[in-house]
Amino acid sequence: IQALDHLERLDEVKTMARKQLQIATDALPPTHDIILTLRRQLAKALFMNKDASQADVREAKGIFEDLTKTRRQIFGAAHPDTIMDQQLLDDLISLLPASRGLRPV
Repeated sequence: IQALDHLERLDEVKTMARKQLQIATDALPPTHDIILTLRRQLAKALFMNKDASQADVREAKGIFEDLTKTRRQIFGAAHPDTIMDQQLLDDLISLLPASRGLRPV
């Protein structure tokens, strides 16, 4: 997935991340690092896609909000992954046009 992400093949990243998440969630707890990483990759692919729909952006925002909360609870606010997820959420929110009605919560 990371190679596809670096190549900016975001539609393929979304598809692969969704498939891998289905498999991983059957075998791992929802707080496992693999699950959290796959969710981050999916959310990034959703909102960084230039053709992202409003539904994609909302889904990405929800994922990042949940990831940030989960990582803060597990690792603390100063952990690099918590900081990265918060920064990605902040980046997403800063790109939202007010007309979409997707303001920070």
